[in-house]
Amino acid sequence: MKPDWQTVVARLAGTRRREAVLVAAGVALGYWLLQLSIPRVLGAFHDDAVYVALAKAIAEGDGYRSVYAVGEPVHLRYPPGLPAILAPLWWIGRSVQVVAGLAGALSILATAASAGLVWWIARARLGLHPWVALTCALGPFFLDATVLYFSLPISEPYFVLGWAGALELAYGLRQRPGLAKAALLGVVVAATLLTRTQAVGVLAGLLVAMLAQRTHWRQVGTFLAAAVLPLAAWAAWHGRMVAGGPSSSQPEELSYLGWLSLDRPSQLPSFAAAALRVTWPVYWHQFALYLTDVKALGVALLAFLSALAAAGSGVLGRPHLGLTLTVAATAAVVLVWPWPQDRLVLPMLPFAGLLTAAGVHAALRRTVPRVRLAGYATLGLLGASVVARQVTLRPFAYLPVSPWVVFQMPYPGHLMVANSRLVLAVSSWLSEHARPHDRVLTDAPAAIYLYTGLHAVSARPAESFLVPSAFATPGRYLAGRIAADSVTIVVLTANHHPLAPDIAALYQRCRGVLQYVGNVLWWAGDARAFFYRIQRPDGCLRERMLGGPP
Repeated sequence: MKPDWQTVVARLAGTRRREAVLVAAGVALGYWLLQLSIPRVLGAFHDDAVYVALAKAIAEGDGYRSVYAVGEPVHLRYPPGLPAILAPLWWIGRSVQVVAGLAGALSILATAASAGLVWWIARARLGLHPWVALTCALGPFFLDATVLYFSLPISEPYFVLGWAGALELAYGLRQRPGLAKAALLGVVVAATLLTRTQAVGVLAGLLVAMLAQRTHWRQVGTFLAAAVLPLAAWAAWHGRMVAGGPSSSQPEELSYLGWLSLDRPSQLPSFAAAALRVTWPVYWHQFALYLTDVKALGVALLAFLSALAAAGSGVLGRPHLGLTLTVAATAAVVLVWPWPQDRLVLPMLPFAGLLTAAGVHAALRRTVPRVRLAGYATLGLLGASVVARQVTLRPFAYLPVSPWVVFQMPYPGHLMVANSRLVLAVSSWLSEHARPHDRVLTDAPAAIYLYTGLHAVSARPAESFLVPSAFATPGRYLAGRIAADSVTIVVLTANHHPLAPDIAALYQRCRGVLQYVGNVLWWAGDARAFFYRIQRPDGCLRERMLGGPP
């Protein structure tokens, strides 16, 4: 007796679930093994130490404050989701080393769960061939940069997990409508937004998709209410904290909203155009070299994959508008953000890979078996070449010079190894020579605080590429931080550091304010961190450096 169609579907669904679990387990194991070859400490990427320090503040009852910064101001920059997730780890671990290990393990688990959900969507929702799903949708999880970033306690793995979960819930809502499902979808989107602000693209994409699919207005309203109310509650609570202060004038502690530099909505098109001129060439160049060592070939491959993704969007049509529009909206957010960085693009790649896989699947499914086999073989060869490129990237982590010299782009592995050695060297020197109440101007201020307990100020603040730099006037940034934050120790970590002209200007114009007190070797060759103690920061700073009265 042949099983009826419902039994067949149930068996297939069970198979898909097992596949998703196996994929998640494989990704977790792969990440654990691959990240072992890049030794790093907390603070290897700056943001990881900030998140863990904020979690420490929550766990110890200090509120949402930058406990590492001078004055422990209310934190304005990062959303609270990830620090809230990491806060219980301080109750368990009670030390920086243990908490860092636990937080990294959580990131890998979140990444593995994300991969399992993406696989489920590829197979159960889009009906993709497993080989196509493996190369196009799962492949982006194993780009070398993705492995490096997603093994850190930063928000990207949780963003991908929330995005994938929201898409799956949206599919379920479309199949079996219900207000409870709409509310759950809204809560998941809100949680994702409270973890990564970039998820505004997910909210916008799903909302437009629901309207285009003529979802009942009650479900749309329930979804919006469930998504917006948690954000409004956080904004109100955080607003009360900000009103109570204290606040900081440090560029690294100001809200990202200041980067938009918009006085009125009519300026948005010109702002977006200016941002695109900065971001698009950077991303196109960097990801072309991530795929192959020949830039022209990488650009051609990116263009080909983009065309397949566009074709996949057209093939999928209205039933899958949520996937298509969330990718498009998130890409728009990334492209107009005036600080291009590869990690902003990486969370989109598995979902763009789903669209690419749909394009490949549509192109091959109606061909004769011989042509289909040739297509799968070609796809495999492309995937193998990209994998080979990832293998060759790892040695760049240990270059004695910046990867830009030989790689023509920044490489996250080198950044993490170098920053780890820098954090350890500077922390060691400060632990031995600093006084308990010193305030340090240094790279990786949150990491320095976690390892030494000293409050710190960023010597290299992240800045929008569309506004003048804080270092535009030599000496002004350094003098301003000494005056505003009572900095007592200044750390210069490289001769080409943007702080170097500031130190030179202060030496020339306010003699006796800076006293050289030592150095420490932190990198191959003769890369040293130099330490200066502030002596008598008198009226010279205001009169000659800040343009004010003595």
